[in-house]
Amino acid sequence: MDVSCGDDSTIIDTVSLYHDQIDIAIGNDISRSQIEILSSLRTDDRIESYKRLFFTNHNASNLPFKQDFFDVVLCKNTLHHMPNRESLEGLLSSCFSCGKEL
Repeated sequence: MDVSCGDDSTIIDTVSLYHDQIDIAIGNDISRSQIEILSSLRTDDRIESYKRLFFTNHNASNLPFKQDFFDVVLCKNTLHHMPNRESLEGLLSSCFSCGKEL
């Protein structure tokens, strides 16, 4: 899972590279417009792994996934958006909760 994927293609590149090892991949961002931009890059339906790539629109400080649902959670380009320590702690807690590795 890429917690704050924005409009860069890290999650798409990761799925393409590790397609044989990924059951499900999530690109998440609080901004719907960023999700729309990124999901439009996934245009090649011939790539089977893209069928396992989903995009969600959740606040990274309150992710709705079960504990340890993901093997790896990537959190990048996010910390500078946290307005205070409480928000930062919520973000880290949410990421640590749903992922085995952060």
